[in-house]
Amino acid sequence: MIWLYRLLFFPAILLASPHYLRRMLRRGGYGANFQQRFGLVPELPPRRPGIKRIWVQAVSVGEMLAIGPLLQALHVDADVEIYLTTTTSTGYKLAIDRYPQLVMSIGYFPIDGFPFSSRAWKKIDPDMAIVTEGERWPEHIHQARRRRRPVICVNARMSDRGYMRMKKAQWLVRSLFDGITRFLPCSRQDADRLRDLGFSEGRIAFVGNIKLDIDIAPIGEETRRQLRRELGVGGG
Repeated sequence: MIWLYRLLFFPAILLASPHYLRRMLRRGGYGANFQQRFGLVPELPPRRPGIKRIWVQAVSVGEMLAIGPLLQALHVDADVEIYLTTTTSTGYKLAIDRYPQLVMSIGYFPIDGFPFSSRAWKKIDPDMAIVTEGERWPEHIHQARRRRRPVICVNARMSDRGYMRMKKAQWLVRSLFDGITRFLPCSRQDADRLRDLGFSEGRIAFVGNIKLDIDIAPIGEETRRQLRRELGVGGG
């Protein structure tokens, strides 16, 4: 059903763009590297024989903090290199502050339309994709599936509203997300919901919430101000 998603994606983006543009202007910081959202990936080092390349996507600050231990564990493996992406400007700033020594490059996740996602996948050419929590983008997953690359969803979660919506269209959900190789749900309830949606037991492994494993270090004043703006508290 990827064709249906592609058909509806750009009209939906056009309808939603005024809302998201207002949010982007309010938060600020979106001008830099904006071209990356259209699949124009920053210059990456050439692939090295025997080295696995993993594309990790963490949408914003919470997810970016949570994946710290995961990045540390992957960095220990000399046969692995990581390309890290995020969606928000605050997530990007946090990644630049915390993880430059753990990853080969940091960028913005492309808009999930066919030309942008396909362009990014061709340039990055990862051996595996890791997405966090609710980051289940159909085009991104489809690009992995057509290349026969595994996709791991870590800290997988599902809100009450999202679960009820998916229940009404289970056949569509399974079709769009069938390219996810393994779900690692953050709670037993999320694991049960994935099973109820028809995903097989062999693709689900409950490992707990990785956000409970993080050691939160102090953040810089600029990041703190951006977080205040994003949360709508204080004077920024």
